[in-house]
Amino acid sequence: MLENFTSPFDATVVSLISGNGATIVGKANCDEFGMGSLNVHSVHGPVVNPFGLKSSLDGNHPAERRSAGGSSGGSAAAVAAGLCDAFIKDSALGTDTGGSVRLPASYCGVVGLKPSYGIVSRWGVVSFADSLDCVGVLGKDVSTVRRVHNVIATYDTKDPTAAPPRVRSKAAHACANRLQEIGGSQLTGLRIGIPQEYFPAELQPAVIGSTRRVIEQLRARGATIVPVSLPSTPYALSAYYVISSAEASSNLARYDGIEYGLRVEPPPGANLTKTANVYAHSRSRGFGTEVKRRILLGTYALSADAFENYFLQAQRVRNLIKADFSRAFGVSSVLDGPECSADQRDGVDVILHPSAIQTAPSLPHSIDGMTPGSASLDAYVQDVLTVPASLAGLPALSVPAGKGADGWPIGNMGKRKSTVITGLSRFLAEATEPDASSQSETFAPPSSTSQSGLDSPQVTRDAPKRDTSDTRSTKKPKLWAGLLAEGLEKYDATGLVPFYTEAHEVPEHLQKYFSQRERYFSMYSSGCLLDEEGWYSVTPERVADQIAERCRCDVILDAFCGVGGNAIAFARTCERVIALDISPVRLALARHNAAIYGVQDRIEFILADFLSFARALQTLPRSESGDGQPHRRKIDVVFLSPPWGGPSYISGSTTRAEALPESEGTSEDVHAEFSLESIRPIHGRDLFNVARGITKNVAYFLPRNANLKEISQLVAEDSSDGTAQNGSSTSTEKIEVEEEWMGSKLKALTCYFGGLVAGQEAMFDA
Repeated sequence: MLENFTSPFDATVVSLISGNGATIVGKANCDEFGMGSLNVHSVHGPVVNPFGLKSSLDGNHPAERRSAGGSSGGSAAAVAAGLCDAFIKDSALGTDTGGSVRLPASYCGVVGLKPSYGIVSRWGVVSFADSLDCVGVLGKDVSTVRRVHNVIATYDTKDPTAAPPRVRSKAAHACANRLQEIGGSQLTGLRIGIPQEYFPAELQPAVIGSTRRVIEQLRARGATIVPVSLPSTPYALSAYYVISSAEASSNLARYDGIEYGLRVEPPPGANLTKTANVYAHSRSRGFGTEVKRRILLGTYALSADAFENYFLQAQRVRNLIKADFSRAFGVSSVLDGPECSADQRDGVDVILHPSAIQTAPSLPHSIDGMTPGSASLDAYVQDVLTVPASLAGLPALSVPAGKGADGWPIGNMGKRKSTVITGLSRFLAEATEPDASSQSETFAPPSSTSQSGLDSPQVTRDAPKRDTSDTRSTKKPKLWAGLLAEGLEKYDATGLVPFYTEAHEVPEHLQKYFSQRERYFSMYSSGCLLDEEGWYSVTPERVADQIAERCRCDVILDAFCGVGGNAIAFARTCERVIALDISPVRLALARHNAAIYGVQDRIEFILADFLSFARALQTLPRSESGDGQPHRRKIDVVFLSPPWGGPSYISGSTTRAEALPESEGTSEDVHAEFSLESIRPIHGRDLFNVARGITKNVAYFLPRNANLKEISQLVAEDSSDGTAQNGSSTSTEKIEVEEEWMGSKLKALTCYFGGLVAGQEAMFDA
């Protein structure tokens, strides 16, 4: 799809390492759109693990064509082969969605780091699954990876998912304090958790033996080995493939052969009024087999029939996995809440387990990768030990931990509730490499009654012995406890995000928003749900009601629905509401909130980005042709409330006294001007023009410090629309700017265009 596409700009991470003296020596091979575990789904062919080629040159073993792992196998192979020698010797970047850095690191015998979600900017990274994608680092050793990470782990205002500086500082401070408590070259005081659920039946005995030796080394250095249980782990792989495929289906909708990428012209005589005839040929030829497979899976998961049973259920499982980790760790995440509970104080600092279930597998004979049937499922199972950290947004590091019975590398992985993993990983990298002769030993994960985890008797994998005193490992997690009333179950999004009822439950950075919850939704206590972006961006209910009153019409398009504040208000004043959003989670939350207000049946929730929706709409004829073909729906008003860039879009106070004109008591504008150029996903001017291609009647919700001169330039003289009051000549179209106040605070501006402006009612149906 993007074979001949040249990006017009560098990703933030590339700019950062280039600006610090790096020379970019090349782009590494990877699975198409990052979808794969063996790096065989590439237009350039599979990546061959260089370890086998090195062994043949040394005369130790015959050459073997084994997988380098995926999807970032090219990066790992380049590091393992010593091809990277710029900026910092032997390092490369990769992307990790469900293990795409850590799995190749394990197979190739190098170090691979997946940072905490939001620590490294994703701006300029081709999206696979937005809530999972991370830019990671691969290197020959831990110190190299750490140095590269410290360069690229910088806050980027262009990435809306980036952790803000305050959160980074707090997390780094907590990590530094804990490392200081441990101190020295010994690991006395470090609590290392060994999860029972991370030793599945598929795990090779050699991998178990390697893990056991690492644990012995750690205990010898003074670390305390603690058995932990993460009972939701068996559900992680299924949840991951539902969520990642659903997000991929949404993200890859942008590749339509119109704006960029491959374009295949429709055959002569094709009915171009049907969107499918315009897009389908480009997408069918441009996407590979694995990408098509995941798009189909994701599209089905988001369909009306499967949304509740698959996508929402997977999101609930994801929250259970996050909760498992939160209980296991001894330090609270800075995003979870102000302080840890009493139970957490007895938790662990790091969780240690194998990185992969086996050494590098042989490359499949089929270049297409997976033949239908078990081979495809076997490839998906490779991620079973890596996806939980991705679902939880945790940092995870894979380091070499010796070799298997076949002489190929084995990796061990650590997870930590902080921004970086340091002391433990340095020791692991220095651990004595065991010889291959003892790799056949078996290892029993520590029971809940063993303090060391190594005193329990060894058992074989055929008859694993488990301590059943901790019933969490066998009890099926509860997946349902709905907030909505009986009969509304299909709208219920309970479990997708936390429902806060007390201030002490709320993360510190959301405290001020939680205190205003009844302003956002007057029925909040009935179970309204908001994700983090929703807390920042939802329109206060009284403001939303005022806008809805001004926008009374038959059909209104809410182009950026979010968690549904405006859509709910529109449903009370308009006959029909079309609500768009690119996030399946936010759409589910909006539908849930609409059900609380009893207006869910008046809102049509559509998973789509506004630009693609507008393009598709404009390809349809304006009226019915009588042949049963789809036609363009008449939309009376478009409401635009695009992302402003998070809570940092403005600085300074905005009291009513300060917002008065100069003649009424203030000498200067205290606000930093907000330019339409800062609007996402495209320039605010271009976004407005797209909306005007649908209807002249636009309501544009903008920050209180928006540049009014830029707003006034959005419309030009249009002789077909404006009519002077005397009726004799045309006049410049007027714009009406309404200030939205909450008490003494100016919250935002709503700019009305077309027939929504007093005196221009004639434009409404133009």
